[in-house]
Amino acid sequence: MAASFAMASIFAAAPAGAASIVTNGGFEAGSFAGWALTGDNSFSSVSSSTPVPQTGLYGASFGPFETTGGIRQTLATSAGTTYILDFWLQAEADVLGSFAPNSFLATWNGTTVTSFLNSSPFNYAHLVFSVTATSASTALGFVFRNDPGFWDLDNVSVTAVVPEPETWALMGLGLALLSLRRRSVSARR
Repeated sequence: MAASFAMASIFAAAPAGAASIVTNGGFEAGSFAGWALTGDNSFSSVSSSTPVPQTGLYGASFGPFETTGGIRQTLATSAGTTYILDFWLQAEADVLGSFAPNSFLATWNGTTVTSFLNSSPFNYAHLVFSVTATSASTALGFVFRNDPGFWDLDNVSVTAVVPEPETWALMGLGLALLSLRRRSVSARR
């Protein structure tokens, strides 16, 4: 039991520099290229000025009124693999400073990863989640509603959790020690 917990904790983070499987996650194409628009997108845009992108030249903004709208992308995943989903989210008030009914939902293959309902405005927040694929393709979705403000999204990334070489070495050492212990126990019987 302790050995399986130790091995599970080794996989807790994606290595630095791991490649994201999301197409145009930073919206740096200046458009929604790679994303399918869903629902009401009459107030959805990719811009270099409003909203101010979290990083880079572009960011996405969503403000469906009295209904929902969003974006979706089908990712090539590997069943049973754990991924790190990470993105930056900001909730803007309207120009008068009010913040009417609003909602945000992030989904992984139809399952809610996180949501906000009637939240107060907040500046960009970095949100990070561990998710697991159950098939060779996984739908990543974001659904928005904000009457009459906007939700801003930037730097969407999904990276596979892969152990680094040092981790493999530690795992090998642990397995070798377990094997030696088993031999020792078997020899005593």
